[in-house]
Parts: sequence; structure tokens; C-alpha cells
Amino acid sequence: MKAFNYDDHAVGDILHSKLAITKELYEAYADTLGLPFNPNEKVPPSIFQVYRPAYEALGGRIAQGTIHLKQKVEHFGDAFLGDEFNVEVKIVDKYNRKNRDYLIYEASFLKDGELVSRVTTTHLWAFSGRG
Repeated sequence: MKAFNYDDHAVGDILHSKLAITKELYEAYADTLGLPFNPNEKVPPSIFQVYRPAYEALGGRIAQGTIHLKQKVEHFGDAFLGDEFNVEVKIVDKYNRKNRDYLIYEASFLKDGELVSRVTTTHLWAFSGRG
């Protein structure tokens, strides 16, 4: 997946993608974290911290050399195998401090119009790539 450019999106932009909790996704996720896979119980809420839905909405992955500074995760409901979510990614803020670009975006996961999880992420953009 290609990286998107910092200037591709403006503050306030809202972009969309989807996330389906498939058996394959849930099994791989549980296996990676050493968690038990139980298709009859709710999915661990940390599954909303996967980046793919945000990257699909943003049109690519974060630029190489970007530093993940912080993340705030809020959960408002449960997810189960087979659930499908509309994902809204909002560009919350972009700013430059000491000649360094920062990006803050918020990914909201909605099921049937109800907010189930929100993940807000702050990045120091392509920092290690600067001379």
C-alpha cells in the first residue's frame, strides 16, 4: 500500500471506509496476540486499533519515518464476529511546531449508525526522513 501525502487532506475532512469482523480477521488477530478465539463471545475491543480501515479511508498508509506519538481509545459498545462497521476518519488537526509537521485523526466505528468505538491518533509526520 502506498503512503498518502501529508497535504492530501485538510482539517475537517471526513473520509470513509468499512471494517467487517470476519472469521479470518478475528482468528488472525487473536492468534497474533495470543488470545483465545471464541466465535460466540464478543471480540476484544482492541481490534478497533487496527490501522487498515483508517489507511483505506486516507488513501494509503502513513509515510515512512512517521512517529506514532499517542493514541486515545474509547469504547461505547461491543463487537461480535460478523459485525460490519462504517468507519469515518476525520482529520482533527494538522500543525507545524519547530519545523515539524503533526497530524491528528479520529477513526469512528459505527454499527447501524451507533458509535461503538473511537480511536484518536497523533503522529509526528515523516520525522526520521528529514535531514
